[in-house]
Amino acid sequence: MDRVNDSTKMCIDALRLAKTDTEKFAALSLITKIVKSQDCDRERRKEIFDAIGFDFISRLLSTKEVPEGCPSYIYQAIALTLLAYFCMEPELAQDPQILLKVDEITDFILNAGSTEDEKLMVADAIQCLEAISSVSAGKQTILERDVITKLCKAAEQHKLNHEDGLKLLLTLVSTIGPECWQKHPEAFHELMNKFANDFVSDNSEKKFDLCQKLVSIMYSFPKALANNCESAKWATDIHQGLSDILFSKVPVPHMEPALKLGALMTEKLGVRWALGYTQQSKQFFLIFVHLVCIEVRMITEDRTLDQVLDDGSLLTACFSALETVISFLVINESALDLDQQQKQQLYSAVTSAMNAVVSLLSNVPCTLPLSLHDLDEGKRQILFAIVRVTGAWLAEETAALREEVYETLPFIMKVASHSFELVLSGQSDIDVMRFLLPGLCHLTAEDKARLLLVEMKFQKFLLDYFIYNWKMFMKHEKSNEYETVIVTICGICMNLVVLEGNLVATDPTFHEFLQCILKSLPGLEHGIQHLVLTGNLAVLGLLLLRHYTNKIKACETAVYRYLTSSIKFLWDAHNVDDSHDANTLSVAHDYKKIWTQVMELWFLGMQALSTLLPKMPWITQFIVESGWTGVIIDTLIRIPEGAIDASTKSAYEHLLCCLVNNGQNVAHSLKNQGALQACTIHKLSELHPLLFHSN
Repeated sequence: MDRVNDSTKMCIDALRLAKTDTEKFAALSLITKIVKSQDCDRERRKEIFDAIGFDFISRLLSTKEVPEGCPSYIYQAIALTLLAYFCMEPELAQDPQILLKVDEITDFILNAGSTEDEKLMVADAIQCLEAISSVSAGKQTILERDVITKLCKAAEQHKLNHEDGLKLLLTLVSTIGPECWQKHPEAFHELMNKFANDFVSDNSEKKFDLCQKLVSIMYSFPKALANNCESAKWATDIHQGLSDILFSKVPVPHMEPALKLGALMTEKLGVRWALGYTQQSKQFFLIFVHLVCIEVRMITEDRTLDQVLDDGSLLTACFSALETVISFLVINESALDLDQQQKQQLYSAVTSAMNAVVSLLSNVPCTLPLSLHDLDEGKRQILFAIVRVTGAWLAEETAALREEVYETLPFIMKVASHSFELVLSGQSDIDVMRFLLPGLCHLTAEDKARLLLVEMKFQKFLLDYFIYNWKMFMKHEKSNEYETVIVTICGICMNLVVLEGNLVATDPTFHEFLQCILKSLPGLEHGIQHLVLTGNLAVLGLLLLRHYTNKIKACETAVYRYLTSSIKFLWDAHNVDDSHDANTLSVAHDYKKIWTQVMELWFLGMQALSTLLPKMPWITQFIVESGWTGVIIDTLIRIPEGAIDASTKSAYEHLLCCLVNNGQNVAHSLKNQGALQACTIHKLSELHPLLFHSN
């Protein structure tokens, strides 16, 4: 070790003392051996880099003048060798001087000849770019300099002469991900067209290698392109190429990349891509799902978590496909153009696969350390994938495997909580809870499952999760991603509030929930963009208020602001002006597109507000003074009998009755606004006697 350090020091001193390039060349003869040595640590390499000086390396890379009889690229070869070794250190890989050479390094890869020496130089250049792409500053430089776009164009035009060049392209795409295509999305299509065309037309062993390459590229697929790609040429080519494989008797090792590619395509482009529009494509979809289900069973049945790790990447891909298919069955079953027998076979295959998954999940807890923080990363990722696909299954609302799922529920929530802790601490971006929410919305409506969740103090976790997602929603410019999560949380909480009244009244967690909503709703800008979220927050708040009327003061500004927002949501839902017939009350224009999502909320909100009045009578005067009652009555007078549906009429009448019963002089105010006339027109049999007999 001392001898190595001595020779390194001598070399560094010689480089520092060198006054000419010739003297530096003399010292360079030892450099390669030293930097290749395992005993040459980061500090030594940095010293050598500084001693050589980047200006010298830059001149080597750019010069065209070489000694007579030497190859024209001799100096470039030395420069690239040095850069390749120095780039092995992340600190040097993001050195601004090295980053300035990204264009030259890329151009060399694109234009190099095919001699053995040049192939070695290409390998060094590729090593440079791979190292540069692994650090944040380098990744940004590669994006800014359009390196990937240049490589894609060369690949499309068959000008990327070296196989290593294609490997570099795939490595960069895998390392950088969807950001690759932000500036030039057309480059993604060009690259996919090249590989997909080769994939569909090649029937040799190379087909399976191309399959794996397509998997690497699809991992970088940008979500922004999803809507335009289902019928793209490369998408149909991949569909056909996979059909050729799936309908053939190929060995199991060859089936694996095909299933991975099919899973990725289904995840990114949706089940519609797999289903296609022909009878043959429907057969492709069915056989693909069946093969995925068989693979899941083969990997998970009667096996432990340790044993399935060997097939982790394939299992995760199959889980991804299952998630997508199950979600499609939940949301778009009517769009599944299959006959009854095919549907039954599909459900049977998926149920059998999920039975194996749930069985594995039930046996996992006894094989794990007490704290999930002690898990190795491989096991953790598989565990997250298992819980995710189970969450998709829970959203299916099927009775199949219900009891088995109940048994695993405590462990599922433990994994979700662990995942959330990792997200909060910045150690992971995988939020398992997000995938469980739709299923939990169903489970909290079931007595047995709800009792289990309450025993686990699920409501406290739900509150923490709400607070986190609200912060992220506000931080990320009110992102739809977080909005959807918050809406689902509200739905789960409503189930608990409606079905566990005693718990809500005694558990301070729900009072904290109420305080969060009182603060959150008024800060949400009104308008069509967030109407669904507004409705959920408004109605959940009204339902919670009923249990905490003794803790709410009439003078609280937060309560007034919250009530103003809630009443606005209920008030704005209907009007006459937006109907095709000026004499008919209809859903307001802004509400029409999302009415199926908020209709039940509106009726529940009207009921909750009405039943709140006896406990908080001061709200009665607040509503009357807001002018809403005057608008309701004026609307009823404007339209003839039968021009309002019975349910909406009943909701309005019930609210007006509750206002009369819980506020002084309300009846007088309503009569002055024409309420008796409205009662006569629409036969409001409950409201009329209240008004008629009032003083």
